[in-house]
Amino acid sequence: MLKVERQTLKFQQGTPPFSSHPPDSVIARSILDRVIAARVGWQPTIQVLYGLQDLFNAGFLSDPRLPRVLPRSLIDWYGTSEGQWFHDAVGGDVASSAAAAHAADSHVEVARPDFSVPIARAKAATRYLAQHRARLLFGTDTPSAPTYANPPGLNAWLEMHRLIDAGVTPAQIFEAATLRNAQAVKLDHEIGTVEVGKRANLLLLRADPRQTVQAYDEVVKVIVGGRVLDRDELAADRASSRAK
Repeated sequence: MLKVERQTLKFQQGTPPFSSHPPDSVIARSILDRVIAARVGWQPTIQVLYGLQDLFNAGFLSDPRLPRVLPRSLIDWYGTSEGQWFHDAVGGDVASSAAAAHAADSHVEVARPDFSVPIARAKAATRYLAQHRARLLFGTDTPSAPTYANPPGLNAWLEMHRLIDAGVTPAQIFEAATLRNAQAVKLDHEIGTVEVGKRANLLLLRADPRQTVQAYDEVVKVIVGGRVLDRDELAADRASSRAK
């Protein structure tokens, strides 16, 4: 009940209840309905939870997309015992909690990190808000923690797929990532739409992002402050790619 009270208090104080795992039940829907009615911005950041979960995915550092966003030397370091410090810290916290529970009740099994419940709650809340046309914002909360499994440069792409899986449409994601975000930080007079007089920060895509998030992986050109760039110029492995 404390979590519900905290969420309600945040709302009453004018602070959006941005918890990634809101409580279930009618009480949760009541809070979400108030978010919708008040047009409070809601930024899900579901990928944050998957990033914690992927700390315990032995194959994550072999993901072929990582060298595009992280230097190879950093990826290699993350695989060392020193680079695994946060993995060990999170695992240790879970093990300590499990040991305490086991000491209190010998029938409690030793637990491993399990983020399925908060992930399910975050997706359920996001789906409800999307269905009721809430004011969704887009972001990744990166870095949410010192986890290598929420890599800058890739996390937004991963978050888009989490949102699609939660029931958000490509059109809603596009609107959230452009106009809604700009409005939330009161910069819509400078960015958020393509208009004369606004900043020329643009992505030129081969497909319509309002129809599919795959469009964001089909970048033709990147324009930043009027400067036109190739996508590969921004990649972490650009030097090795040119050498091939």
